[in-house]
Amino acid sequence: MANRPMSRTGIVVWIVFASTVLLGPVVIIGWKIVEALSSVDETTSAPTASPCATGTEAAQRTPINPAAAPYAGVGPHPAAVIGSEPPNLPTEWTAAEDDGRLQLIVCQQLIATGAAEPTTCDYGPAYPLPGSGDSESEPDVAGESEPISLTIVEATYTYEVFEARTARPVTTVTLQGSESSCPGTVGSWASSETVLPKKVSDAELTGALRPVITEPAP
Repeated sequence: MANRPMSRTGIVVWIVFASTVLLGPVVIIGWKIVEALSSVDETTSAPTASPCATGTEAAQRTPINPAAAPYAGVGPHPAAVIGSEPPNLPTEWTAAEDDGRLQLIVCQQLIATGAAEPTTCDYGPAYPLPGSGDSESEPDVAGESEPISLTIVEATYTYEVFEARTARPVTTVTLQGSESSCPGTVGSWASSETVLPKKVSDAELTGALRPVITEPAP
């Protein structure tokens, strides 16, 4: 019996069938790759925050050093203080943020400013301005700016203490700034509205954190 030529409809059906058989696995593999890439992107873009994050970001606070030693046993429990020009703890109480001996992170936060001091920090028309790199290779140079006076104000700070490896809260202390000093240099950040918060002294922070750093962990 002679073979009958395939109809146009049959040819279309055959092409669709062949495409499904041949391209189906390719489409499935491609879809899996897209899913995998999407999963990686979601993982890498997941919100995180520094160990000293506050406000709405505090919920995403992450450990600063997952490889750090646990906050456990007898003291001292080495700590690192994070903040803007924070006080210094005794050397034997401290460890770098990437040091495996580190146990605690201390986060300094300025939470309030108050009354102005009678003394101001006054700078003349050629007061020092930071070099462009603010380093030894580019020292401070004399500026040609208008005279300016900066006000020193009372200040309140919190020092939140966390376990470095887990970001688990340990304790919080609140301290009043007691030290005032005028910066050796001021730059574009300074204006007639600028205030200088008094700072917490080394001795004050050392005394406040002595129990948590030197005594056995609970």
